[in-house]
Amino acid sequence: AGVARRRRRSSEEKYDDDDENGDGEGDGQAGLDLDARVAAALRREVEITDGLALFSRLQSSVLLPSGIETLDALLGGGLREGQVTELFGPSPSGKTQVCHCIAACAAWLDYQVVYITSNGSFSSDRLVKLSRHVLGHFNLRDSTEAVESVPKILQNVSVTSVTDAASLAALFQGMVESFGFLEKHGKPVPKVVLVDSPSLLLYRDLATSQPRGKLVMTMLTSAMSKLAHRFSVAVVVTNHEVRPFRAKAEGDAARAGEAGVGDGGKPG
Repeated sequence: AGVARRRRRSSEEKYDDDDENGDGEGDGQAGLDLDARVAAALRREVEITDGLALFSRLQSSVLLPSGIETLDALLGGGLREGQVTELFGPSPSGKTQVCHCIAACAAWLDYQVVYITSNGSFSSDRLVKLSRHVLGHFNLRDSTEAVESVPKILQNVSVTSVTDAASLAALFQGMVESFGFLEKHGKPVPKVVLVDSPSLLLYRDLATSQPRGKLVMTMLTSAMSKLAHRFSVAVVVTNHEVRPFRAKAEGDAARAGEAGVGDGGKPG
């Protein structure tokens, strides 16, 4: 036992000597350096920021008018740069009409607009008609500038169509790269990206393969947020109104009962 205690004491003295010589401190410093490198890598990967920076960015972000006063009032002044705004409602409730109006308004303000459609809903004729509405909104309907503005509005709107969710996700990832290229070379980056009814594409993937559908949906939402945040783009997405199947069935049964059909209409 005495030998064991002496050996333990000898080992402790050795560790004390190492600390006095600075070896222990060096190991600790190396660990701190490694932690700093890992933290720096994480910041580059996930773009960690603090609350003050986020608040400053919020205060400096621009509100883009939609051309619809009631919608702008609901949004607190308009569409905010750097955010994804979702418009949802039953079909047909005017979601595509709102998208055309937003496109016309942003294009008249000389912003580049990207309009992505999943169902061929874009109409240049509708855009021209809503452009006249927008020009009236800015009290320019009868001026010479109003006549000259319609071609400019049409030129500022780029339209593309996608047929599946994977292509839509790839399109957004491609836009992140192309917008970065434009920004690097001092070219104007589109300020508004409209996605009309991406849920139609996601339904197909979710119906055939839920794991694949969820993966594509995650990739898509991540790419949308990344594009909006990194390049201060106002991304607008339309979506359908969805109710749980049970709630829908109960609602249908209630309406049937009120109409005097089904179980609700039978005498007790």
